Amino acid sequence: MPQWFRVVTGLVELAGAILLIVGYWVPTSAMAGALLLARTGVGGILTHIRVKDSFKDTAMILFLAILSFVVFFLYLS
Repeated sequence: MPQWFRVVTGLVELAGAILLIVGYWVPTSAMAGALLLARTGVGGILTHIRVKDSFKDTAMILFLAILSFVVFFLYLS
C-alpha cells in the first residue's frame, strides 16, 4: 500500500471512533461507526495476511474487527 493510505486509514478510524461516541446519544451513529471500524478491521486483517505478518502482529486488528462486529450486532437487535 502507498504511504498516503496510512493517513486515510487513520482518518477513517477517527471518524468511526467519533461516530461511536456520538452513538451514545444517537444509536444509528454507533451502528455506522461500528460498521466502519469493522470494515477497516477486515481490510487490516487482509493486509496483514497479504504481507505474511505473524499472528502476534495481526491480533490487535483482529480484536478490533471482532469487537466492532459485536457492537454493530448489539445495536442491530
